[in-house]
Amino acid sequence: MKLFTGLIFCSLVLGISGSWFSFVSEAYGDLREGLQSFFGRGDEDTMADQEANRWGRSGKDPNHFRPRGLPDKY
Repeated sequence: MKLFTGLIFCSLVLGISGSWFSFVSEAYGDLREGLQSFFGRGDEDTMADQEANRWGRSGKDPNHFRPRGLPDKY
């Protein structure tokens, strides 16, 4: 988390473009899911999360994977 905070701070100072953050957040998410899979926390969950990530990055309807009945504030 400190690394991510440092990257945000540096980008504000240096003016790095938004595409850099997209790459960093995608890489961080992939790493986290890879570790979950490695430690046996469910390949099915990881694959479903990856599919939702790809769907969201493609610009399609972000509410497609939203659970029914979830309040709008979430």
